[in-house]
Amino acid sequence: MKALLMLLACLPLLSFSQTDKNLTRIYWSTGKEKVVYGHGVLRIKGFNANASNVTNIGYQTKEQLSVQYKQTAEKQMWTEDKLNSMLDLINNNYKGGRLALYIQRGTIAAANTEYFTIIVKTKNEEEIFRKELESNTPNSHISGSRYGGNYWWNFGETSIRKAIEIPFYIYVVDKLHSEIYKFEIKS
Repeated sequence: MKALLMLLACLPLLSFSQTDKNLTRIYWSTGKEKVVYGHGVLRIKGFNANASNVTNIGYQTKEQLSVQYKQTAEKQMWTEDKLNSMLDLINNNYKGGRLALYIQRGTIAAANTEYFTIIVKTKNEEEIFRKELESNTPNSHISGSRYGGNYWWNFGETSIRKAIEIPFYIYVVDKLHSEIYKFEIKS
């Protein structure tokens, strides 16, 4: 059990170390599609107004995660047992893949992931998954950046435990500001 908890604790750290740059890009208008982790992501609702109001989403399949962890295992010289445990964890808990949320907000409180809910729906708008993110204090305060102003940023992530067919929708609810963002994950 202790080993499983250690593996679960490592999963987010490893995945964020290989963050797709498009996940953190500020300017992304409604109706525009970006490629994040190799998948087309169409922003349908909600926009990034400026550097202190950014909400972006990314998706990785179970297969992408397996490849990523095999590469990490090789680079970090993991034991075979550690790699097999990690792959078992992915196969059992990430059947539908992994969602990554990137946010930037003007205050430390607004950038806390506890104010965000992620909802996954099929192409027919049938809800298959909902996750209220847990509290995670923003990572950094950036002052005088190239975008101007001050803002706080954060990541949230969750596994999709059930297999899902692409395309599908992701809703991000910002409970603090009563805003809803909608994205479509494409192949």
